[in-house]
Amino acid sequence: MANEAPTVQAVIRSLADSLGPGLMGEMCGMEGSAPLKKWLVRPPNVEEEAKLRFGYEAFRIVRNIGGADIARAWMIGMNPHLENHSQCQHPDGTPVTEIGLGYGGEVLAAARAYAQDPMAT
Repeated sequence: MANEAPTVQAVIRSLADSLGPGLMGEMCGMEGSAPLKKWLVRPPNVEEEAKLRFGYEAFRIVRNIGGADIARAWMIGMNPHLENHSQCQHPDGTPVTEIGLGYGGEVLAAARAYAQDPMAT
């Protein structure tokens, strides 16, 4: 039997436990913990859910290699595999920020590159 995708509620719970509501909001391009409170009342929209799923999958890939603490650090650290699409002065994008800007596919590629060679990042 193929692995089924987790429900969006399971994704939200997992990310809330792993990253916290503030980083989840940033991942969806929003400020603060308001998104998590909003999602308790109504589910995320299609765009928000896609960003959450990108974050969930990237976190899962890195966690499988180095554990939850390494995965959290990877999600919030600058990453040489990512172009910085934000207007800030950092030379590399952070996975959380890049997902929030709509570059989830690039973050997944960076997570897969990390899984191939964790010493390269």
